[in-house]
Amino acid sequence: MNAHLLLSSVEGYLQLEMLEDAEAELALLEQLHGHAVPVRRLRLLLQMRRQRWPEAVQLAADLCEQHPDNADLFIQYALCLHETGQTEEAIERLVHGPRSLRQSPVFYYNLGCYHARLGRLADAAILLRQSFRMDQRLARFALQDPDLESLRDQLPAM
Repeated sequence: MNAHLLLSSVEGYLQLEMLEDAEAELALLEQLHGHAVPVRRLRLLLQMRRQRWPEAVQLAADLCEQHPDNADLFIQYALCLHETGQTEEAIERLVHGPRSLRQSPVFYYNLGCYHARLGRLADAAILLRQSFRMDQRLARFALQDPDLESLRDQLPAM
């Protein structure tokens, strides 16, 4: 079976939240193509969607070690760490990740969320403002983000 077709199929199932179908296709893909990076990245996304955070942390750590210049992997790794209660470590991973992270509004947004969760509201506000300047859609998303509950009243003014 064509690897590109299987990859697309898994991605589509993940987008549609059809996790059982994604799992079945991914298992076939893993049988055929072992642990190729695109396959492992899909496994990471599936673990994250299923909220299997400890497994996702380990896989994300391995992927970041293998691909230290991949900004998206570091964002995903930090999110997995945060979801397992390792928020300080999530901040460290982002701050010490590839320089290209600083081009991503999600970098600033997630750092803002992590600082807010730790009660560092002034730092969180600065980071969130930067993310909103880079991508205004994040300001609307922030209004519903549980990580930003402590800043909810201030968000519209940012």
